[in-house]
Amino acid sequence: MSTSSGAGAPARGPDRLTDHDTTIIGRARQIAGMSGAAAVRACYGTAAVSYADTARAYAKALDQATWVIGELLAIIERLTDGGPQ
Repeated sequence: MSTSSGAGAPARGPDRLTDHDTTIIGRARQIAGMSGAAAVRACYGTAAVSYADTARAYAKALDQATWVIGELLAIIERLTDGGPQ
């Protein structure tokens, strides 16, 4: 039996991506292409904020990136553990 990480639906097979997996991969692509200014705009709607707000926006982006990396590692682990022996 294979499962995806988190609250995602169970995998259809050990070598297939679930809808949850696809969503996580999409989020990873968005984060990877995001500049620092884009992270601030995403958080506050403008790039004109204080240094403290900028730091909070960067911290939020880093937190999201950390979560996505963990999810990607879980996907990789599931795919490699469930693959052909």
